[in-house]
Amino acid sequence: MRYALDKGVNLIDTAECYGDHCSEALLGDHLAHLSDFEPIDVTEGALQARVAQLRVGVVVGEVALFNVWATWCVACRSEHPVLMQLAESGKVAIYGLNYKDDRAEAKRWLLRYGDPYLANAFDADGRVGIDWGVYGTPETFIVDQQGVIRHKHIGPLTQEVVRDEILPLVEKLEATSG
Repeated sequence: MRYALDKGVNLIDTAECYGDHCSEALLGDHLAHLSDFEPIDVTEGALQARVAQLRVGVVVGEVALFNVWATWCVACRSEHPVLMQLAESGKVAIYGLNYKDDRAEAKRWLLRYGDPYLANAFDADGRVGIDWGVYGTPETFIVDQQGVIRHKHIGPLTQEVVRDEILPLVEKLEATSG
Protein backbone atom coordinates (compact mmCIF):
# COMPACT_ATOMS: atom_id res chain seq x y z
CA MET A 1 0.00 0.00 0.00
CA ARG A 2 1.26 3.50 -0.88
CA TYR A 3 0.88 6.24 1.70
CA ALA A 4 0.28 9.78 0.47
CA LEU A 5 2.82 12.43 1.38
CA ASP A 6 0.71 15.39 0.38
CA LYS A 7 1.11 17.28 3.67
CA GLY A 8 4.84 17.84 3.34
CA VAL A 9 8.10 16.37 2.24
CA ASN A 10 9.60 13.77 4.55
CA LEU A 11 13.36 14.11 5.03
CA ILE A 12 14.94 12.32 7.95
CA ASP A 13 18.25 13.40 9.48
CA THR A 14 20.75 10.52 9.72
CA ALA A 15 23.35 12.45 11.69
CA GLU A 16 23.34 9.89 14.51
CA CYS A 17 23.55 6.80 12.31
CA TYR A 18 27.17 5.86 12.77
CA GLY A 19 29.30 3.54 14.81
CA ASP A 20 28.01 0.17 15.93
CA HIS A 21 24.64 0.58 14.23
CA CYS A 22 25.88 0.65 10.62
CA SER A 23 27.60 -1.98 8.53
CA GLU A 24 28.83 -2.45 4.98
CA ALA A 25 25.89 -2.97 2.64
CA LEU A 26 26.78 -5.99 0.54
CA LEU A 27 24.59 -8.58 -1.10
CA GLY A 28 23.48 -11.07 1.50
CA ASP A 29 24.17 -8.66 4.35
CA HIS A 30 21.63 -6.72 6.34
CA LEU A 31 21.16 -3.15 5.21
CA ALA A 32 22.67 -0.80 7.78
CA HIS A 33 19.87 0.92 9.58
CA LEU A 34 19.15 4.54 10.24
CA SER A 35 19.04 4.89 14.00
CA ASP A 36 18.46 7.79 16.36
CA PHE A 37 17.38 10.33 13.76
CA GLU A 38 14.47 12.71 13.89
CA PRO A 39 12.00 13.05 11.04
CA ILE A 40 11.04 16.46 9.78
CA ASP A 41 7.82 17.39 7.96
CA VAL A 42 6.45 13.90 8.38
CA THR A 43 2.76 13.28 7.83
CA GLU A 44 0.81 11.63 10.60
CA GLY A 45 -0.59 8.12 10.85
CA ALA A 46 0.79 5.15 8.94
CA LEU A 47 3.87 7.00 7.72
CA GLN A 48 4.88 7.69 11.32
CA ALA A 49 4.95 3.92 11.84
CA ARG A 50 7.21 3.53 8.78
CA VAL A 51 9.63 6.12 10.17
CA ALA A 52 9.65 4.29 13.50
CA GLN A 53 10.50 1.06 11.69
CA LEU A 54 13.42 2.73 9.94
CA ARG A 55 14.71 3.92 13.31
CA VAL A 56 15.13 0.38 14.60
CA GLY A 57 16.45 -1.17 11.43
CA VAL A 58 15.08 -1.64 8.01
CA VAL A 59 11.47 -2.37 7.32
CA VAL A 60 11.21 -5.96 8.46
CA GLY A 61 8.38 -8.09 7.16
CA GLU A 62 8.14 -6.66 3.66
CA VAL A 63 10.23 -6.53 0.53
CA ALA A 64 11.42 -2.96 0.02
CA LEU A 65 13.32 -0.87 -2.51
CA PHE A 66 15.87 1.63 -1.18
CA ASN A 67 16.88 4.32 -3.67
CA VAL A 68 19.96 6.53 -3.18
CA TRP A 69 19.47 9.87 -4.93
CA ALA A 70 20.54 13.52 -5.03
CA THR A 71 19.27 16.72 -6.61
CA TRP A 72 22.65 17.35 -8.27
CA CYS A 73 22.52 13.94 -9.98
CA VAL A 74 21.46 14.18 -13.64
CA ALA A 75 20.75 10.43 -13.83
CA CYS A 76 18.52 10.72 -10.75
CA ARG A 77 16.38 13.23 -12.59
CA SER A 78 15.98 10.82 -15.51
CA GLU A 79 14.95 7.92 -13.23
CA HIS A 80 12.54 9.96 -11.11
CA PRO A 81 9.46 9.45 -13.35
CA VAL A 82 10.14 5.70 -13.25
CA LEU A 83 10.17 5.79 -9.44
CA MET A 84 6.95 7.82 -9.43
CA GLN A 85 5.23 5.23 -11.66
CA LEU A 86 6.53 2.37 -9.53
CA ALA A 87 5.28 4.08 -6.37
CA GLU A 88 1.86 4.63 -7.93
CA SER A 89 1.66 0.94 -8.84
CA GLY A 90 2.01 -0.01 -5.16
CA LYS A 91 4.02 -3.12 -6.13
CA VAL A 92 6.89 -2.44 -3.73
CA ALA A 93 7.55 -0.11 -0.80
CA ILE A 94 10.06 2.59 -1.82
CA TYR A 95 12.38 4.34 0.63
CA GLY A 96 14.94 7.01 -0.21
CA LEU A 97 18.38 8.08 0.95
CA ASN A 98 19.14 11.65 -0.12
CA TYR A 99 22.93 11.52 -0.51
CA LYS A 100 25.44 14.39 -0.06
CA ASP A 101 22.84 17.00 -0.83
CA ASP A 102 21.33 20.20 0.45
CA ARG A 103 18.25 19.58 2.60
CA ALA A 104 16.31 22.61 1.33
CA GLU A 105 17.09 21.75 -2.28
CA ALA A 106 16.00 18.13 -1.70
CA LYS A 107 12.67 19.34 -0.30
CA ARG A 108 12.16 21.62 -3.29
CA TRP A 109 13.00 18.76 -5.66
CA LEU A 110 10.41 16.44 -4.08
CA LEU A 111 7.77 19.15 -4.02
CA ARG A 112 8.42 19.98 -7.67
CA TYR A 113 8.77 16.49 -9.17
CA GLY A 114 6.77 14.41 -6.68
CA ASP A 115 7.73 12.19 -3.78
CA PRO A 116 7.75 8.44 -4.50
CA TYR A 117 9.19 7.56 -1.09
CA LEU A 118 7.33 6.26 1.96
CA ALA A 119 10.17 7.72 4.01
CA ASN A 120 13.33 9.53 3.00
CA ALA A 121 16.58 9.83 4.92
CA PHE A 122 18.92 12.82 4.60
CA ASP A 123 22.63 11.91 4.47
CA ALA A 124 24.39 15.28 4.17
CA ASP A 125 27.97 14.07 4.53
CA GLY A 126 27.54 10.68 2.86
CA ARG A 127 28.55 8.57 5.84
CA VAL A 128 25.43 6.41 5.72
CA GLY A 129 25.94 5.92 1.99
CA ILE A 130 29.50 4.79 2.65
CA ASP A 131 28.21 2.31 5.23
CA TRP A 132 25.77 1.03 2.60
CA GLY A 133 28.57 0.59 0.06
CA VAL A 134 27.30 3.36 -2.22
CA TYR A 135 29.62 4.34 -5.07
CA GLY A 136 27.49 7.16 -6.42
CA THR A 137 23.98 8.11 -7.35
CA PRO A 138 21.61 6.72 -8.27
CA GLU A 139 21.85 3.29 -6.70
CA THR A 140 18.97 1.03 -5.74
CA PHE A 141 18.85 -1.86 -3.28
CA ILE A 142 16.19 -4.56 -3.04
CA VAL A 143 15.87 -5.79 0.53
CA ASP A 144 13.96 -8.90 1.61
CA GLN A 145 11.57 -9.32 4.55
CA GLN A 146 14.46 -9.92 6.94
CA GLY A 147 16.29 -6.77 5.87
CA VAL A 148 18.87 -8.65 3.79
CA ILE A 149 20.08 -7.05 0.57
CA ARG A 150 19.17 -9.30 -2.36
CA HIS A 151 20.00 -7.01 -5.28
CA LYS A 152 21.93 -3.82 -5.97
CA HIS A 153 21.40 -1.85 -9.16
CA ILE A 154 23.97 0.82 -9.99
CA GLY A 155 22.73 3.59 -12.26
CA PRO A 156 19.30 4.93 -13.09
CA LEU A 157 16.24 2.71 -13.06
CA THR A 158 14.47 2.48 -16.40
CA GLN A 159 11.13 0.96 -17.30
CA GLU A 160 13.02 -2.04 -18.69
CA VAL A 161 15.11 -2.51 -15.53
CA VAL A 162 11.99 -2.31 -13.38
CA ARG A 163 10.10 -4.76 -15.64
CA ASP A 164 12.95 -7.24 -16.22
CA GLU A 165 14.96 -7.11 -12.95
CA ILE A 166 13.24 -5.34 -10.08
CA LEU A 167 9.63 -6.55 -10.22
CA PRO A 168 10.46 -10.22 -10.95
CA LEU A 169 12.81 -10.24 -7.94
CA VAL A 170 10.26 -8.51 -5.72
CA GLU A 171 7.60 -11.07 -6.74
CA LYS A 172 10.01 -13.95 -6.12
CA LEU A 173 10.98 -12.65 -2.69
CA GLU A 174 7.35 -12.05 -1.73
CA ALA A 175 6.43 -15.58 -2.87
CA THR A 176 9.14 -17.13 -0.71
CA SER A 177 7.97 -15.34 2.42
CA GLY A 178 5.01 -17.44 3.16
